[in-house]
Amino acid sequence: MNRRLAFVGLAVGLLAIPSLGAEPDFAALEVQRYDPPKPAPTFALPDLQGKTVRLRDLRGKVVLLYFQRPAWIGGFATHHVGGLSDR
Repeated sequence: MNRRLAFVGLAVGLLAIPSLGAEPDFAALEVQRYDPPKPAPTFALPDLQGKTVRLRDLRGKVVLLYFQRPAWIGGFATHHVGGLSDR
């Protein structure tokens, strides 16, 4: 009896080993894989007073970056105080 129990335990253990390191099949499970966000690249830009502001100096704070297309580049819309307007 003990020999049979040991054999069954060994068989179950050997069958379980390959699945321990295997990654789940997300498509078959119909779930989306979560990938943690990557850190932002380091960069520095001048503020309106000409002082250099580095992104790393703002660590832990909420940061909103807004890059406006210069008017001389042209495009479908330009930014005006009070809203957007088409050209």
